[in-house]
Amino acid sequence: MVTPAATTTPTAAPTQANLGPSPAGSSVPPGCEPAQLTRVIDGDTIAVVVGGTADVVRLIGVDAPELHHPTRGAEPYGAEAAAYLTALLDGHGFCLERDVSERDRYGRLLRYVWLDDGTLVNEALVAAGMAMVVTYPPDVKYAASRFLPAQQAAREAGRGLWGAVALPTLPAASAGGGLFAPPACYVPGRNTCNCSDFTSRAHAQWFHDTLDPQDVNRLDADGDGLACESLP
Repeated sequence: MVTPAATTTPTAAPTQANLGPSPAGSSVPPGCEPAQLTRVIDGDTIAVVVGGTADVVRLIGVDAPELHHPTRGAEPYGAEAAAYLTALLDGHGFCLERDVSERDRYGRLLRYVWLDDGTLVNEALVAAGMAMVVTYPPDVKYAASRFLPAQQAAREAGRGLWGAVALPTLPAASAGGGLFAPPACYVPGRNTCNCSDFTSRAHAQWFHDTLDPQDVNRLDADGDGLACESLP
């Protein structure tokens, strides 16, 4: 869960003027399927009509604060993220690109969303600080090349939710004879890290045991208590 800083009270929908430039446009990929917006459900989920059929799309590779969490209600910056996504899509032509998976476990289409001008909407949300990067292999086509650099830039500039999140100030900790610190991906209570963010298996295990005992980041894939067993 994103924890707002005590001095931050978002009140207005974001505008491009105060969020910095959108990512540079690129060519819409071949096979991108045209769709029409029905409504924005939240900052990373939209209802569309595609191929004449109504469906719900979950944007790949990003996680925005929720508007309708079943226990927490509206999360901080959830309304702003939804408003930003609405501004990107409403009245604009766009299409949907598949990665590897067709749908998630909730039955939603998994897609990258491209505006007709070549803007990758998933990336634009991250660049504006309206969403964080979250990866679920095998759907990682743009994660390393586009999404993570966009997130780093947004975080350094304090854009969007990065200006509202109270990031942890934890000292390096000793574990197994080494010194470990929280990786840059870490946000308390959110699935923002994966095994590639850690320097070693010992580092990942320290993180799992110390900061993420509930395994929100899913580093212990087989549930045996050992994190990132593929790392050296």
